[in-house]
Amino acid sequence: MIQFVLLVLFVNGISEVIGQVPACKINNNCDCCNSNPIDGTREPSDICDYNYTTNSPGICKYGCKDGYHGGRCWNRCPVSCTRCAFYFGSSNICYLCADGYYNGTGVTNCSTPCPANCEQKQCDKTTGKCLHGCVNNNWSGGKCNKKCPVNCMDDTCDREDGTCIYGCKVGYYGETCNKTCPDNCLNNVCGQHNGICNNCTVGYYSKSCDLTCSKECILNNCKQETGTCTYQCHCDNAPQSSCYTGEIVGGTIAGFTVITVLLHVVWCLCRRNKNSSIPVTSVYENENEAYDDLHITGH
Repeated sequence: MIQFVLLVLFVNGISEVIGQVPACKINNNCDCCNSNPIDGTREPSDICDYNYTTNSPGICKYGCKDGYHGGRCWNRCPVSCTRCAFYFGSSNICYLCADGYYNGTGVTNCSTPCPANCEQKQCDKTTGKCLHGCVNNNWSGGKCNKKCPVNCMDDTCDREDGTCIYGCKVGYYGETCNKTCPDNCLNNVCGQHNGICNNCTVGYYSKSCDLTCSKECILNNCKQETGTCTYQCHCDNAPQSSCYTGEIVGGTIAGFTVITVLLHVVWCLCRRNKNSSIPVTSVYENENEAYDDLHITGH
């Protein structure tokens, strides 16, 4: 008798520790028992061995409602369990974890909370992987336990692989923005995927802006693709082929052509004066006409 009393006290104590005393125990009924799985009835005589003589419930016939355990289902499961069982001398065994918990490594009582960065705090009850992604997309990994790379724009990355979604912060490139742009990129900006400079700072050229412009380039400025001077150069020392732009070369050729024509006309006039008896006034008139022709040609 004493042993039975101690056992009852022990079970009651467990009930109190696990949670509040269920109403079914306080009211001495079978309300915490499962319904009849065949027709869904919940008559006391149908779902438990109810003693109408003593008005006391017996063992539940079809188990307990979710959240309860024990022969008469008068004990609450831990808050981390939806369905559980309790065996004396051992820990609670959860058959189904409550929302927000899962069975961690070597754990069977669903006492491991879902990772803190899971959206809505929901995770797979077996693996612990987040079900609805990570909070604010600032985390990656199955359990959202990896912080997005620090150089991702808006600190946002893909949940699965951690690659930056919106590109990199200024000065970085690569899928995870872990590489620095070349030193001489203008404004420290380069292509996110290949690291090629959009433009070079003055004095440098090439895709990585790691080559220096010729010292003969005026303003030390040259074209990024070829290294030729952007404007013109100090040509006393530099060869024309590597210095002048197309505009300058074209202007030089045009000027040379005009001078050649002018010299030819002057030579013709001199020869005509030498071999003819044309009056001086006529020569002057012809010279003026020739000058006018040259003036028009020059334009």
